[in-house]
Amino acid sequence: MDSKFKYVPLAKAKNANLWKYFGFKPEDGRTPLPQYMNKVYCTISECKHPEIAYSGNTTNILRHLSQYHPVQNAEYLGMASPTPQSSITAFMGKKMALTDAKAKQITQRIVYCVVEDLRPMSLVEGRGFMKLMATVAPNYPLATADYYTEQVKNRYAVTVTAVKEKLLKVQWIAITSDLWTSISQHAYLSVTAHFVNETGRLETCLLDCVELPADEHAAADIAHEMDNRFTFWGLKIEDGSLKVHAAVCDNGQNMVNALTDHLKIPLVIGCVSHTVNLCVEKGFKMRRVSQLVAKAKHVVEHFTRSSKATYKLCEAQRAANSADIKELVQDVATRWTATYDMLQRLLELKDHVHAILSARYKPNTTVIKTNCTELLIDCVFCSV
Repeated sequence: MDSKFKYVPLAKAKNANLWKYFGFKPEDGRTPLPQYMNKVYCTISECKHPEIAYSGNTTNILRHLSQYHPVQNAEYLGMASPTPQSSITAFMGKKMALTDAKAKQITQRIVYCVVEDLRPMSLVEGRGFMKLMATVAPNYPLATADYYTEQVKNRYAVTVTAVKEKLLKVQWIAITSDLWTSISQHAYLSVTAHFVNETGRLETCLLDCVELPADEHAAADIAHEMDNRFTFWGLKIEDGSLKVHAAVCDNGQNMVNALTDHLKIPLVIGCVSHTVNLCVEKGFKMRRVSQLVAKAKHVVEHFTRSSKATYKLCEAQRAANSADIKELVQDVATRWTATYDMLQRLLELKDHVHAILSARYKPNTTVIKTNCTELLIDCVFCSV
């Protein structure tokens, strides 16, 4: 940092706590020189990178503070001096009972948070959540995860009753259904109902997401489970016919046969997204396209396997003063849009990727067998 200057912070800055660490070259010790307004300087002593590009926002200086000055960054973020535990304890006072009206209201909000945000029940036993509750509701007696699990079950029972009452008043219902596998390799069957209520408004309700054993994925097995769920939700009329008159599913033959041959649903439509995905996947198998995608995957996989290459890519974007630091997107076999995203991001970062691969920054490393320039030209041609 140049010692002959006394750096001046941004005049009338809204974030004064941040600008006490930065300043501009001044004129007469008070006013920054206009020709120097594109650069701001860190005033923290012994800063090794004091000069920072400035374009009217605080993105670069916030990044500088967090990267090079963790102590000052913690002070700026307000983490250096947490609220003393004694202050919280003094404020707590007498604990309320879980049966109190206010406690019931807080319990409902906790259950709402778990259900609506799809959080695990272990959330309520986490130290961070306990500290949060000790601050915002110190008189509320946090219960065990089992207690809140029971509250979720109670809420589900109330919701089921309300949904059944709605479905009872409806004569025509359409469903969407899918058989899918979770990350832990458990198979689930989901059923969602769509109907127009008595006020003429379209409503959608997820009725079920039930697990199916691995050996029960035949059309008859799927139809049997669906028939049980239709009975539970009151979608069967007294004569045994269904209120369900239309269904949308993927193009799997077991799902189609279950809905048409076994359940006799009049109108069964294949999912448009799944159909489009199948069409695009066939297009990807064309020789010219498959070669292009394979080259793109090869480049992206190099960066995903190498933390050093990814770091170089981020540094190249920072050196170019990019507004957002981006990483390459990896392809996902089950979604064609992921391939599109991969090629699009590769095009966005093509200059940086080409420079990094051409530099061969690590001696004795295996040369990537990809002509990067040819690949990127092919990508441009493909996107036209």
